[in-house]
Amino acid sequence: MSTPKVGDRVRVVIEDTVYINRDGSFSLSATVDIRVGEFGVVSIEVIEQPFVLPTKLWAQVLDSVGQLWTRKYLDESVNPEWANLSGSYLSSKRLRESRGALRVISEGVDDE
Repeated sequence: MSTPKVGDRVRVVIEDTVYINRDGSFSLSATVDIRVGEFGVVSIEVIEQPFVLPTKLWAQVLDSVGQLWTRKYLDESVNPEWANLSGSYLSSKRLRESRGALRVISEGVDDE
């Protein structure tokens, strides 16, 4: 278990009964009035920041199998945004979901 510092993202494991709501969400109490400290904390673990893709033109990332992806479009509404050397195209969302651990190679350049 890591020792968390102020500002860290953490995963807290709480010992209590989990209630599944009709909308698919869950809560740790059958009532809406939940007070901090009401439940037993089992563990706290520091977790990494979520991966953020670069937003500039010609940015490049490597996927989990070493394939290079280059950002082609600046406009978020244009899909696909990323292309690889094989001619495949993916949106930012699909690239994050389907290509495993991504690693930033280049932050890209301003479009000016």
